[in-house]
Amino acid sequence: MAADQDRAELLKQFQGLRVTDVCDGMDGVGLQDVGLMDRSIGPLWRDIDGFAHRIYGIAHTVRFVPTGRRAPVFESVEQHLAWKNQWYSELARGPMPDQIRAGDVIVIDGAGVIVVPRDKAMQVAAIAREVQEDDKAGRRKLYEKLGFPTDFTVDPT
Repeated sequence: MAADQDRAELLKQFQGLRVTDVCDGMDGVGLQDVGLMDRSIGPLWRDIDGFAHRIYGIAHTVRFVPTGRRAPVFESVEQHLAWKNQWYSELARGPMPDQIRAGDVIVIDGAGVIVVPRDKAMQVAAIAREVQEDDKAGRRKLYEKLGFPTDFTVDPT
């Protein structure tokens, strides 16, 4: 039960944050250029009115889905092991990088996907929240200066 509460509290810290904010938070803890996933990975839809396409979650291990390609016939165990190592490192890797571990936080929105190491997640979330609030305040001033009505994208959290 405590683990579930810890996970819920951790995810609460990331609620509402954008991938760009989390990326800045990663920079703030010394993890520059770490955690960003391939740009082709993202939400299947975009909700430009309410941003419901933002997704926050905890990574867990998954079963590797076979490619449907057949393995060759091997003459030895060594030959099989050499092929297997090549298969999973080069031929059937898929889009998931090696650095995702169970317990890491994953944030997805229209800007992309970022993976935050579990041991840095609270620090990253705190910095990202500060970055987001500064950004909202700056944009809110521009809205007011231009006479635009404010909306949830510029309201303080």
